[in-house]
Amino acid sequence: MEENEARALYEDVGRILLELWDPIGVREMGGPSDEYDSHRASLVRLLLKRVGEEAIAAHLRDLAETQMGISTGADTDAAARALSLLRVG
Repeated sequence: MEENEARALYEDVGRILLELWDPIGVREMGGPSDEYDSHRASLVRLLLKRVGEEAIAAHLRDLAETQMGISTGADTDAAARALSLLRVG
C-alpha cells in the first residue's frame, strides 16, 4: 500500500469512528476530534487483513467494553459496515 493510500485509509477510519461509532458521545459534546485516534491502527490492521464486517464489529465492541467500560448499540454495526466498505490496497 502506497503512503498516500495508507494515510487516506487512516483518516477515513478516524472519521468513521467519530461520526458513526462514537460510543462516549465525543462529537455531541464538541470534544476533541482525535479522541479515538489510539484505535485507528488496530482497525487499519484488521482492514488490511480483509476481515469481515462481523470481525470489525466484534473488535469495536471489545474496545468499548474493555477499554471504555461501556456497551455499544447499532452505532457499532453501522461503523463496522462503513469500515468494511473502505477501499484497502
